[in-house]
Amino acid sequence: MRAFVAFLFAAALPCVGARAESMADMVRDLNATQNRMVTGDAAARDQSARQFDLIEKAIANIDSASWREERHARAAIVYLLCGGAAGGLRGVLAAKHFDEGLSSLLDASLLYAEGDPRARNALMAFDARQYPAMLGGHLALVQGGTLVGIDNAKAIGLFDLARLLMPGSLVEEAALRREISILDPVRDNEKLGLLSVRYAAKYSSSPFARHFWELFSNIALGFDGMAPPTSRVDLVLEKAPQPERFAFYLALSRRFILAGGFADADAALAKARMSALDPMQSRRVSAYLATLSALRGDQRATVLREIETSGLPDEDVRLVSLAASVGVRLEKPIDSSSQGDEASLSDDKYELEESVRHALAQTDELLKRAIRR
Repeated sequence: MRAFVAFLFAAALPCVGARAESMADMVRDLNATQNRMVTGDAAARDQSARQFDLIEKAIANIDSASWREERHARAAIVYLLCGGAAGGLRGVLAAKHFDEGLSSLLDASLLYAEGDPRARNALMAFDARQYPAMLGGHLALVQGGTLVGIDNAKAIGLFDLARLLMPGSLVEEAALRREISILDPVRDNEKLGLLSVRYAAKYSSSPFARHFWELFSNIALGFDGMAPPTSRVDLVLEKAPQPERFAFYLALSRRFILAGGFADADAALAKARMSALDPMQSRRVSAYLATLSALRGDQRATVLREIETSGLPDEDVRLVSLAASVGVRLEKPIDSSSQGDEASLSDDKYELEESVRHALAQTDELLKRAIRR
């Protein structure tokens, strides 16, 4: 019985803490670690770095017979395309250890890893659809990345292919961010919303997610009247870290206030208030609510001059000051002698005043219609 237990223990030893030794196994483990990293495994980032080091050191000890196996050659290419150093692989290629069918792709991948400008044209000679999913996905991602700013339409197609081949992976995470960055916000509005929802739902815990939140905010706030559908924005921001969610809704409310969109500003401020967690954030919301109330005429504009703005961000101080100046002017009756003063208004004050007058006029018209009914 004791001998049998010893046999079982000895048989289990190789499985405990064992490291994969072949190139294909090591790259498979690297890929799995990277995929865990972008879906929220905090420890996977360091593990990924260690796996890169392990592979780089192991390359010199892999025998030539192993390199001739297609799975190991493919793994070497994936390693290069996902950020591995060229290192000893250039020598392995020069020694003609690789199968001829993959040697040219390995050479193109080495150019990419070495930062050689010839890499783009060399890589574009290959069709990512002709390879297994892991290799094809990494190849399509890199190909798309080399075309950004040169042929965005083709780059978008390659990012779509990369996502299709490797869902739930670092490849998809990177492809989503890069594709979102080059989609046309007007023409591709629907797709932009769908991809943003996918990223937020799957990769909000990625160490690279901060780049997505910055990108999403810039796109959603960066053009007039063509923001993604409100429901999509809300779906995306449900997954955003609290600081990003608060900053977005407050910036959105500021944009609506400056455009005279009081109802939209109210809605955005309500969401900002729900996202506020600290006293400074609450102060900022209160300042915006007071600004909106004064511009509507619900309270005297002079109240805005009493708001304590010390410590508030510059954009908040400018908004309160601008609204106070415009509000005071709006409270004065318009006469012919004051019309010449418009020429002395700054562009920002003049535009805000016009927006507010238009919004108030629309409100008055709605009230008159309601009374007539």
